[in-house]
Amino acid sequence: IRRPPRSTLSSSSAASDVYKRQLYNSQYQYFGKNRDKAYQVLSVGEKPRDTKINSVQSAAMTMVANTLLNHNETYTKR
Repeated sequence: IRRPPRSTLSSSSAASDVYKRQLYNSQYQYFGKNRDKAYQVLSVGEKPRDTKINSVQSAAMTMVANTLLNHNETYTKR
């Protein structure tokens, strides 16, 4: 995954939206070709995977959320 400039993820700019959409699309394509990997991502946790939810979309969005939450500017400074 390519890392965008810091200001790209921290703002709600058009560049940020484009990056997030590109990340989602690339992850969607990857998990579409590798459904077993999507199932692995969604199998983490205490509860079983909800089979009613599209696993490819959910795994792709999980990776977008993971990227945003693990970004340096997401952490709280104390």
